[in-house]
Amino acid sequence: MFNCHYAAVWCALDDVHPDSGLFEFVPGSHNWPLMRGEKVRSKLSEATRGDPLWPCEAEKFVTGIFDRKIQETGLPIKCFEAKKGDVLIWHGRLAHRGSIPNDPEWERRSLITHYSSIVKRIDLPRYKRHTSGGWYFLLSDSVER
Repeated sequence: MFNCHYAAVWCALDDVHPDSGLFEFVPGSHNWPLMRGEKVRSKLSEATRGDPLWPCEAEKFVTGIFDRKIQETGLPIKCFEAKKGDVLIWHGRLAHRGSIPNDPEWERRSLITHYSSIVKRIDLPRYKRHTSGGWYFLLSDSVER
């Protein structure tokens, strides 16, 4: 599969209550045409494009595009109701989201990690090699330890 330079791992630290807003995904959506970041950013204002929080603004119109594609293809939306210790691994080509909670007081205690190719994430130009050999992105100018 091409253009798959991103993966995520979600680990449930506690049981996830269904009213907390479950993780949703669309099996088969990995075969859809790419939604390229540069194309999405081109629809944003110039000021927003340079903001690290640009995905929050883009979500306002990207969600509608995905909702229409789900309806058009008839693919099912599946929910992942995690129990403590469950792990979910997915890649960036899979349409996924958190559903809206029925009760915002419920928490989804979890650990989420994202893995991206350092040569593909030109929006994160600063990275460093760990003593164990792996690489990580420097997300702020904070003091390294």
